[in-house]
Amino acid sequence: MKNISKHIEVIDPAPQKVKLVPEIEQQNIETMNELYSRLYKEAEKIKRWKVSVQYELKEKEKKLQEDRKIIEALRKAIQELQFENEKLSLKLEDEMHENNDLLKENNATRHLCNLLKEKCMQSVEKSNKYECEREETRQMYVDLNNNVEVIQ
Repeated sequence: MKNISKHIEVIDPAPQKVKLVPEIEQQNIETMNELYSRLYKEAEKIKRWKVSVQYELKEKEKKLQEDRKIIEALRKAIQELQFENEKLSLKLEDEMHENNDLLKENNATRHLCNLLKEKCMQSVEKSNKYECEREETRQMYVDLNNNVEVIQ
């Protein structure tokens, strides 16, 4: 601010006389000037604070928009993963049913193989029995044949 002298000239319009302002009024003016100066500084601080807050607000809004985009992208990704999970669950269920069907078929085949093995063993036993009987029958024939020759 300008340095104001200790006396200010005030012109009184009516009598056109120059009057000197007393020193107390001069101090009041200086005090007012200081108050205006402090007020101006505070107003500048408020303006800087306002600009700072507006900048921070814009930055936060920008970050919020970015976060919203990220959230939306994540929601879509989650939906896609849930859909893929559902497809895989259905496929797994189908594979489990197929596996159960194959186990049943395998068990049925094993049962048939066991039956066939049993029948084969029975056939081998019968074959061995018939082989023994045939051998006995042949031996009896030979013996009979020898007896017939001796009798004749």
